[in-house]
Amino acid sequence: MRTDIDTTKIAPNRRLTFWREAVCANLVGVECFASRKPTLNGRFTQIEHEGFAIARLRAEAHKAIRERSTLRKSDTDFYMLFLQKSGTMRVRRNKRDFVVRPGDMYFYDGATEHQLVFDEHFDHLAIRIPRKILEKRWSALADIGSFRTKSDESVVDRVLMPMAGAAIGSSSAQELPAVVISVIDLFAFRLDEDKRAVQNETDYARLILTKAEYFIDDHLEDSDLDAERTARAFRISRRQLDRLLAQSGTSFSKLLMAKRLNRAADLLEDPKMAGHSITRIALEVGFENHSFFARKFRERFGTTPRAYRSINLERMQSFSVQ
Repeated sequence: MRTDIDTTKIAPNRRLTFWREAVCANLVGVECFASRKPTLNGRFTQIEHEGFAIARLRAEAHKAIRERSTLRKSDTDFYMLFLQKSGTMRVRRNKRDFVVRPGDMYFYDGATEHQLVFDEHFDHLAIRIPRKILEKRWSALADIGSFRTKSDESVVDRVLMPMAGAAIGSSSAQELPAVVISVIDLFAFRLDEDKRAVQNETDYARLILTKAEYFIDDHLEDSDLDAERTARAFRISRRQLDRLLAQSGTSFSKLLMAKRLNRAADLLEDPKMAGHSITRIALEVGFENHSFFARKFRERFGTTPRAYRSINLERMQSFSVQ
């Protein structure tokens, strides 16, 4: 099935709504908001077949949000790969912000929340692949879940964009699954090439530390997250992961505990979470045992989670009064 939408052909006061409905219905469930004016000029072209899709999006500045409430109402049984052609895309996920620039690629799990902000006119390709296909063929990508990777701009311009563009321009969607699979194959190969391009062990250790931090951020709610699974996602052994993290002065267990406790502290400081119990917050960052969470929290912050919340919420209220 082919979809081709140009909002400039729609009445100005209907353009944002039309774009929102087009993207949500045809690509991925998101809430869209105009960044600078109550209209949106954009072009959306997509070809879709049996859960596979390639879409080209060219539009003005706006914001796209995929929250928990949106996830409950929309399909999550897919993964997406964005290829950034021009303009920038600011991504906010798990309170971490990063920018996807021309030539960069952003891969994410359709079951995760995120916020995309376009501050200027942009042009990118979005490629959707069914979850069961990706998890069977590229299990390492599925294990990582959501991440950005920098690339030589020519990889996007000379190889991936033409492949995907040719699929969009085709009058038949029958070959689309094969094209998407080829694009993801090249993407996965490029990741391995980037890993082999690291010239020394110190740089490689830093790379693994950064990847481990992102991986933990994306899987904090999973109480079963461990070093074995993380090493498997990076296609290295558990022993190699331990050795590389040790070179950076840490270990997987220390990194995981620090990440979980810091996230818990962020949630306890958040006024929006004031109605949530301490136990629920502990579960949201991967602690199944409340007493263990309370003990570790006190060791790190010198007070109980309840007292920490009370002190910080009172401090924020006093600032708002001033």
